[in-house]
Amino acid sequence: MRVLQLVTAFQYRGAEIAALQFSRELVTHGHIVLYASLYSSTDDFVIYPGIESKCLNGRKHPLLDTSLLKALAQLIKDFRPDIVQANAGDTLKYAAIASFLQSKHYKLVFRNASTVSRYMRSSAQRLFNRFLYSRVDKILSVSQESKRDLLAVFPQLTDRVKVVPNGINIATVTRPTPHGSVVSLVHVGGFSFEKNHLGLIRIFQRVLVEVPEAKLNLVGQGSLMSQIREKVSEQGLKDSVHFHGATKEALKFIAAADVLVLPSVIEGLPGVVLEAFLCMTPVVAYDVGGISEVLINNETGWLIKPGDEIGFSNAIVEAIKSNDQRKLIAARRLVVDKYDVAKLAVQVIDEYNFLNR
Repeated sequence: MRVLQLVTAFQYRGAEIAALQFSRELVTHGHIVLYASLYSSTDDFVIYPGIESKCLNGRKHPLLDTSLLKALAQLIKDFRPDIVQANAGDTLKYAAIASFLQSKHYKLVFRNASTVSRYMRSSAQRLFNRFLYSRVDKILSVSQESKRDLLAVFPQLTDRVKVVPNGINIATVTRPTPHGSVVSLVHVGGFSFEKNHLGLIRIFQRVLVEVPEAKLNLVGQGSLMSQIREKVSEQGLKDSVHFHGATKEALKFIAAADVLVLPSVIEGLPGVVLEAFLCMTPVVAYDVGGISEVLINNETGWLIKPGDEIGFSNAIVEAIKSNDQRKLIAARRLVVDKYDVAKLAVQVIDEYNFLNR
């Protein structure tokens, strides 16, 4: 098969990394993949060998960049894919409209990686998205919760939605990495409202009361980074909070941390949780999206009621002081057994094959 994987930008964020990992598995199975982005990126993003790539260099527009739409339509015409997979963000908008405007010879798949209801703020948005989803042949949700949320808004899609979670390359970490002597907390994610960095700073301040030597490492970049930097400076936390930007080495930060923290207000099924499990790094997270499908409270980590900042900070302190290997071993086993990307890619290929019958 010829598969066009469409992502928002070449950047080290969840949807892009997951699409790239699946792309590598597709190539391993003998398929041809074109990994294309709508927008350019300043990240030093590395495409795996054997995967063709293309950046369309569009410009972000509140409605539609017609030049970008034309470029995508031409790319599809030239590449002649059997499958076009749109991976979160604006990709669905451009892929669906392109399929509407041209003679569609391919199947359109959408990777649903979030909770769409949080973005439906008006009847006009619902109507427009109803049109976009009408052009999609298959929707692959990353979690049961993402599927439930989507169908709560668009119940007519019931027969087109299947859950295939994100996975990770379990060979990436062959054994747990010993943690250093400094108490290190890590958060990996773009600086956007979904990730709740302001809430994380408040939580971290509570942690410092109990563990004053703790350091918080923020890995990622985004439009709200300057605001968070200002907040850190205002609160006198510059010596305790470190900004590392977006990096392909995020796994090293996770492996070296004492705790991974994830106080998001919106999530699908975040790959960083699976990576932390694989590294045997304790995880504290809010119970949002599909997180509870992998993070089971007191079994594979600490799952906190959304908005409970006191409970979140207490759980971090407990995770720092705890040496509960039972949780860590159970979490790692879960990833190895159920979230190996090589196994999950077979499910994706099966869905592609079914569409092309």
